[in-house]
Amino acid sequence: MHWLLHQRLFRYAKGIDGGAIRWNLAWLLMIVITPFATKLLTVEADAFQVQFTV
Repeated sequence: MHWLLHQRLFRYAKGIDGGAIRWNLAWLLMIVITPFATKLLTVEADAFQVQFTV
């Protein structure tokens, strides 16, 4: 759903500078990383060291 909204938002964008592209890529990266980080932080296995570090 995020990707579809992203495509709809940037379909008509013209002349975007480098800063906007970097922020956009960072936002997309956070969308991709969020499920992995959530699983990592909520797992009940012996991952206390990883949870504490993160």
